[in-house]
Amino acid sequence: MAVGEATYQNFATLNTKAIADLVRDFGFDGVYIDYEPFNNGQCSSSS
Repeated sequence: MAVGEATYQNFATLNTKAIADLVRDFGFDGVYIDYEPFNNGQCSSSS
């Protein structure tokens, strides 16, 4: 199961308990949370 992607902007209200319940109920191995801030100014990199 995956949550997020580049256009998902609602991480502040992400219901982690509901995601965990869904993973458990369906027997998934886990969840992939793809956090990509919509505003690239929120990202930092050290190269």
